[in-house]
Amino acid sequence: MNKKKAILSALAIALIAILVVTLVRDDTNSGGGDLKAVAILPLTGPAATFGQDEKAGIELALKSVTNPSVPISFTFEDSQGKPDQAVSSLWKSFDLEGRHVVYVSTTGPSMAVLPILKDSQQPHLAFVIATLSEMTKDFPSAYRIYPSVDEEIRCLAEYAEKAGIRRIAGYAVKNQAGEDFIRKMDASAKKFGGSVVFSDTFEAGEKDYRQVLLKIKAANAEAILITGYTFNYADIFRQMNEIDLKIPVLAGGGVALTDLKDIPPAFLQNVIFPASSLSFDPDRPQVHEFLSLAKASGVQPNYEIAYAFDATRLLQAAADKANSAELEKIQAAIQELLPYEGVNGAIILDDNRDAILDLKACRYGQHGIEIATK
Repeated sequence: MNKKKAILSALAIALIAILVVTLVRDDTNSGGGDLKAVAILPLTGPAATFGQDEKAGIELALKSVTNPSVPISFTFEDSQGKPDQAVSSLWKSFDLEGRHVVYVSTTGPSMAVLPILKDSQQPHLAFVIATLSEMTKDFPSAYRIYPSVDEEIRCLAEYAEKAGIRRIAGYAVKNQAGEDFIRKMDASAKKFGGSVVFSDTFEAGEKDYRQVLLKIKAANAEAILITGYTFNYADIFRQMNEIDLKIPVLAGGGVALTDLKDIPPAFLQNVIFPASSLSFDPDRPQVHEFLSLAKASGVQPNYEIAYAFDATRLLQAAADKANSAELEKIQAAIQELLPYEGVNGAIILDDNRDAILDLKACRYGQHGIEIATK
């Protein structure tokens, strides 16, 4: 008898659990109540600087909205920049908690999460915060309000062509986005008679780059293309200066997030990187509002925070316009709102819902970031 009772009790608990999950799913973004979202970000690990900034941008955007018709409730999960951890976070948030709006950051976690969302056969909306090319192409419910490799290389290649740079050395962090960065620059440079004449990669935790930098010096490159995590840039620049490798640097946008106070100003004048209008057009009203909100919240503003802020404000505007938490209606509203004026400039999406951005080649001048001329 006790055994039968135990079995019946277990079955009852299982049925209740199934009912709860079913109710959560049925209530999820079905047209009423809050819009439930999760941000799967690298809050610890090598990419934690990005994740913490993205979290700050989302929180700042939510604080900035008063009396939304469709409130957005966010939870934050730490992917540590690892695909398997991101997938675990997705199952918990998407399946059990019914959070069908998913922000996912960095390349590996994004590539792991997007196919699962697509295969789930459930309504969802994804915002990708990663640079690898064409990440949203095969995922109809995925958006990128963030610079891709294509957008950054377009900006840097235009500068290289105008500056007469033809022989380029590529040096990138060892991951898919880093290798994509070099490959795309080589293809772009060939269009104006240039090429990548040397390429190599480094591990994210590398500290000594001198051996490869000396090879680049011997290759007689006219510029060096570099992309990596924020902490890589300062060490590479310092060691370039030490070995007197003073050719122009064509760098990823992460340079704008890097602490470069001990790098000589004369060296930084030769560091060119893509930047949004937050950096070079500070008089826009969207920038004024963002800077005021950041100051009031004790947040040090930068473009990474601003991209997460822009994506979240667009999501909120679309939910309010649709007056619904129904994801199909929100997607339709996003299209109707474009182009959407954000902190980093006008948000325009291509046919794959990938951002077309107004990036300019910039450098550090006497008064901060400025547009670079050849």
